[in-house]
Amino acid sequence: MYVTYCLLVFGYTCVNIPYGALCGALTQNIEERAQINTSRSVCAMVAINIINIINIITLPLIAAFGGENQAKGYLLVTVLYGAIFTACHWFCFAKTKEIVAPAEKKSIPIGVQLKAAVQNRPYLIALVGQLLFGLVHYRRSANLMYYFKYVEGNEGLFTTRSWPSEGGSGMRDITAIGELLIDFTPSGKNERGVQLFAENPGGAPANVLAMAARLGGKTAFIGKVGRDAFGDFLRGVLVQNGIDSSGLAVDGAAPTTLAFVQLDENGDRSFTFYRNPGADQMLMEWEIKPELIDNCQIFHFGSVSLTHEPSRSATLYAAQYAKEQGKLVSFDPNYRAMLWDSEEEALEQIKKGIAIADVMKVSEEEAQLITGDKDPAGAPQKLLSMGPALVLVSLGGLGAYYRNHACYGYVSSYQVNTVDTTGAGDAFVGAFLWKVCGMMKEELKFMPDVELRQVISFANAAGALTTTGSGAIPAMPNMEQIRQCQSKEV
Repeated sequence: MYVTYCLLVFGYTCVNIPYGALCGALTQNIEERAQINTSRSVCAMVAINIINIINIITLPLIAAFGGENQAKGYLLVTVLYGAIFTACHWFCFAKTKEIVAPAEKKSIPIGVQLKAAVQNRPYLIALVGQLLFGLVHYRRSANLMYYFKYVEGNEGLFTTRSWPSEGGSGMRDITAIGELLIDFTPSGKNERGVQLFAENPGGAPANVLAMAARLGGKTAFIGKVGRDAFGDFLRGVLVQNGIDSSGLAVDGAAPTTLAFVQLDENGDRSFTFYRNPGADQMLMEWEIKPELIDNCQIFHFGSVSLTHEPSRSATLYAAQYAKEQGKLVSFDPNYRAMLWDSEEEALEQIKKGIAIADVMKVSEEEAQLITGDKDPAGAPQKLLSMGPALVLVSLGGLGAYYRNHACYGYVSSYQVNTVDTTGAGDAFVGAFLWKVCGMMKEELKFMPDVELRQVISFANAAGALTTTGSGAIPAMPNMEQIRQCQSKEV
């Protein structure tokens, strides 16, 4: 596997060498040079375009060749790439060497060849250019991403080893839009018995991305913060967690939204928001970067950004755009009554979100609010009739109900020592989306019961473990912790 990967990257680099400048070093005859440059440059461009086209369908090829065994699929795709490289190189060199027929073949000493190369300025410029191209392209290479994901088993290493930045191009697993705010969570009392609060990053869409990123996913956030210390802190949190923050806008007037979290004896939460208005509400349509949606596989949003304009229109615009681009659209209402002017308005906007969604996650209370059905097993059927391909109803520490067009049922959760339930539902969604990344709506619509239960069990473990620490993002587990949790008896 490692050898084939090295051959793949080496071949990719060779195909990108600017053949025109290289071939120009072979002769000083202008006509001969023109013939060589023209023929081989065309061959090189054809080869590069073939590889670029193949790159687009690499993930489907891995799935097609490997089935359940993604490592096998990666290996077979690598072999396919190698065959294409070999064919292109043979065509570029073997089929064009007769253009210039030397009078006689002589063996040229290596020292003479090196001297000629050093003295050939176009060749050196091309070589330096290729080196710089490689350095820039390194962190964006799909080949490297596949290697870390399928061979190393941790796509997060791709970010670590490839100089993460706030932006950058390349395919992402999940892009989310919505609120990014500060959660002030209880942190004990001082010597006088006064309640202390700890500053933690919050906001459901950002939490979802953080969970996916923790598992190795490539994610991007679209939203808005204030031009203040809280906004700077939140941008830093996104970057530290490997989330692309190039879609994070800054509002010079409205401050970053704050939320104070109160916990009862069971760790369950209640919120007090300082958001009148908050910067997250002020996101405009024109501030959304379409490329962040174009280059993702899953688009996720919630209803908190639907409470007021202009973020309401911006969010619905982005979700509809994602739908039109063929992205898998995920929606979590995450209903907060105190943020809405009325329950009627909330239901109206939430139903707009449901109409766009392919995957929908709701709490038991939200399912009842939307459908009027108090039965958590029956409500998903009504929600499914509104348009989604799959509905998940989270039951907190008890687990989750699920229903698609092929099956329905219930998956229990894992018993843990709960400290703070903040972000548990978001961790559930983030882990679920990470597991189904790459699937199309029709696949989820008819996903078999056994496979669906496995994915939900994984998501349950992620959500449960998040409750064992304080805050949302800081408490989210990694892959090893989830696997250990799943290995225990439920």
